[in-house]
Amino acid sequence: ELGVTEYSFALSLLRVVVTFIFAYLVLSRLINRFLSLVSHSDELLILSTVSLVLIIGYLSEGIGLSFSVGAFLAGSTIAGSSESRKIEDRIRPFNSLFASFFFFSIGLVVSVSAVLSNIGLLLLFIAIGIAVRFVSSGISSYFVGFSGRSACFCAVAFLPMSELSLLLLSQGQANGIVPSGFLGSFAFAIIASSFLSAW
Repeated sequence: ELGVTEYSFALSLLRVVVTFIFAYLVLSRLINRFLSLVSHSDELLILSTVSLVLIIGYLSEGIGLSFSVGAFLAGSTIAGSSESRKIEDRIRPFNSLFASFFFFSIGLVVSVSAVLSNIGLLLLFIAIGIAVRFVSSGISSYFVGFSGRSACFCAVAFLPMSELSLLLLSQGQANGIVPSGFLGSFAFAIIASSFLSAW
């Protein structure tokens, strides 16, 4: 049974690697050419962009990946196209709306009682996460040529934990891999790291 589990894991990993290679080497070129053809109309460009995200998202579900991974791949490949700046300008008014829905949906799964019951462990997790991110970002910036002050600024800028991790954790929770209370605790850690970075 252990061999079957290892085989399944290796197969899943291979599927992810092949999908990402295909997306960045083949799909990105097709999308770039397609967006260049429809870029003469702003409405058609926005409609095509949304359609591409939905299509790639559903295709990723069809090969065993999550819709979120497909949407991420779509965004990454579109970002490399020649029309990415124009698309970004056109969809900017929607950013706040979709960001609000995203954080609202995450907030619905946060259990305050679970956060408070594990507050000691959570604070330790935040402290370790912030220390590791600060040191790694600061050292990396310093070794590529930034001054000490600039390296510290870069370290602080990279201090907040990524919201993308919430998407990954939500998928893990949906599949029973991550405990139910962990997502809310991690959301609290992201909020805390963002406040510390701003301060």
